[in-house]
Amino acid sequence: MSTLQQDPKSAAADLHELSFISMHLCGNKIIEVKSYILDLKNKGSPAQKGLDKCLDGYEEANSMVEYALIEFASDAYEVASSALTSALIAPNFCENAFKETPGVASPLTSINNDCNSLFSLAQLLTQSLVK
Repeated sequence: MSTLQQDPKSAAADLHELSFISMHLCGNKIIEVKSYILDLKNKGSPAQKGLDKCLDGYEEANSMVEYALIEFASDAYEVASSALTSALIAPNFCENAFKETPGVASPLTSINNDCNSLFSLAQLLTQSLVK
């Protein structure tokens, strides 16, 4: 929950608002991750192939979070939750991309773990709204 404390509005927020805030934090985190991946690619990282796959995975996650926000705004919490579940694939997909190249460790393990936690939190909060 410390992640939610990044947003000052979360202190007085109800479950609905916390879910909304967490989805926005997911979107912001994806932007950060994509920027970091592009920086690594521009520096000529030996893990180019893995970075390309990670970028693709996080692009898809971004689309899913945007879709989740649209559905959330329409009170379609189950659909939003499902979209967030799809976004959860990105961190694991990214991590596995580096296992395909022997001798190349993932430079994104910590970031992927953070994303996994944040996306899971958003999904759980949103799923809690399903009646």
